[in-house]
Amino acid sequence: MIKFPKFKKALSLTTAVMLMLLTLAGCSGSDNTSGSTKEDAVSAPEESIQSSSQTPSSGSADTSDGEPSGSKASEAGEADFLLIQYMEPAADQPIAVIKTDLGEIRIMLFPERTPKTVENFITHAKNGYYDGLVFHRTSDDFMIQGGDPLGTGAGGESIYTDEAGNPVAFEDEFVPDLFNFRGALSMANAGPNTNGSQFFIVQATSVPYTAEILIDAGFPEAAAEKYIENGGTPTLDGLHTVFGMVIEGMDVVDAIAARPTGEGPAYRPLEPVTIQTITIENA
Repeated sequence: MIKFPKFKKALSLTTAVMLMLLTLAGCSGSDNTSGSTKEDAVSAPEESIQSSSQTPSSGSADTSDGEPSGSKASEAGEADFLLIQYMEPAADQPIAVIKTDLGEIRIMLFPERTPKTVENFITHAKNGYYDGLVFHRTSDDFMIQGGDPLGTGAGGESIYTDEAGNPVAFEDEFVPDLFNFRGALSMANAGPNTNGSQFFIVQATSVPYTAEILIDAGFPEAAAEKYIENGGTPTLDGLHTVFGMVIEGMDVVDAIAARPTGEGPAYRPLEPVTIQTITIENA
């Protein structure tokens, strides 16, 4: 059984699938593995691996390598594991309302799980930081990304500052019961602990793995089954902080992701969708 240390990149799902392919090749005599790109992914029957070019990033330095991270195993027993992203919002839970050219997206936030990330997002939203910005990077069946005042993927600052008052990036907040399921709101970054203002919403409708592969990799059974049922990007768990979940407006997310993009790794929409405002309810 392949196990990942929690939030460590010791052995990736990519490696796991490659090992599986080699085993199958040894049994069948087939040899059809290849390098992974967005257009030509390493694949097994009914499976394909996302390439590193699809890792949401911010800033010019992207230190991520596209490898999946460590396990998201529950610290409680499996029977006690709760998928809080699919629970009804509490009466006082903060809700972000992203108004776009194509409609509204309503997202419940998790301040108890990811306090610094949620505070950063809410403060930026209340200050109008996101108003008028665009979703500068979109990829159908992957994610939509925004929050960069430059609109290029190279800009954006957090609300936190150093002793001199200069904006500084803040640390990741990884918790064992938040996942990059379809509809998750997560932070884009340029590597560990480099969070600023950029965020993305996971739009992928499926995952390129079986539940068994995810469970063997250390994911709780409930999370693995939810990935298979609803889609998402498990390769981003432990790399990008999840701090919210769409509760209304996934049709808007899908419409944004479907916009045609230019060629190249930026995946910039030819007609970007504008974030008109982000308002916060219950905060």
